[in-house]
Amino acid sequence: MDVHTQEEKRKCICLTRNVSSSFMNALNGFAQHAEDGKEAEEINVEKAIQEHEEYTNQLSKNENVKEVVRLSAQDKYPDCMFIEDTAVIARGVCVIVRPGAPTRQGEEEEVRRFVSDNLMSPNLNPAVVHELHTMSEHDEGATCEGGDVMVTNTHMFVGISSRTNMKGFLFLKKVFEKTGIKVCDVQFGDGCLHLKSVITWGGDDLGFFASNTTEGHKAWEIIQDHLSNDICGDAQKDTAAQKDAQGGDVTFTREWFHANVLRIGNKLYHTETEEKEAKIVNKDKKEVTDDAVSGNPIKEKCLENGVEAIFINNNEAKKADGALTCCSIVIHTT
Repeated sequence: MDVHTQEEKRKCICLTRNVSSSFMNALNGFAQHAEDGKEAEEINVEKAIQEHEEYTNQLSKNENVKEVVRLSAQDKYPDCMFIEDTAVIARGVCVIVRPGAPTRQGEEEEVRRFVSDNLMSPNLNPAVVHELHTMSEHDEGATCEGGDVMVTNTHMFVGISSRTNMKGFLFLKKVFEKTGIKVCDVQFGDGCLHLKSVITWGGDDLGFFASNTTEGHKAWEIIQDHLSNDICGDAQKDTAAQKDAQGGDVTFTREWFHANVLRIGNKLYHTETEEKEAKIVNKDKKEVTDDAVSGNPIKEKCLENGVEAIFINNNEAKKADGALTCCSIVIHTT
């Protein structure tokens, strides 16, 4: 079965959350530093609502999305639209995490209730989630935000950041390695909010997308080392693992927020407009092209591999350190 056929068969539920009316008070410490020290722009809540509406509409049009669930917002949680940070779900297992930002702790309760009441129902055959863990009940000192967790076919990469600590990583490792997935920590620096602020995975055919920043390059090097070491250390690794490591090309983008892409089926959602500089680096860390793809490297990469690239404007979310993956939890049902 080829890569496209595999992706096209994977159905999912997209869990989202509405924009809070207090979104103008969302945390934004990294957004203002990322733009050459410029002061953070004021958030326009009405525009944020419009952009989020378009985001959910685009997801609902995807033939691989069975349902887009929209949980209600709570004004006491300005950042609650960024639902990805509240849970990690993979291979039928869900961990409700404890966000590292104190003002965000409590957002996860609504997600926990939805998962428990709707995805573990005995009426579902099989249940979408068959195992549920709450991080705070096991280790009050553990923190994690889903934006630090990137999952490929065989690996779960967990960024160690200001929001996700080693205790949080170790809890995820304990839970998810029982499912057969390899859980690896990525200590990529403190110049950005989350791991997926600077690197995401676009699937076997597209590889990784990383920002052309110190943190983006460091994260890619660590991830590539993990993948290469796993293959070299075990000749019996399965085909999926070999694809992860050997097909692991990376496309570097100039702006940090362009590196965050969302792959569902044969569609890749991105925020990249035309760019003058980008480069594609292969698995041997050698630059393939110098001035690689003028214009839009993400669209070019998709075009080369028969994947549809869909632009989504998330300008208001970006002002609060948000990106595309932040605004949904993609839960695979098949």
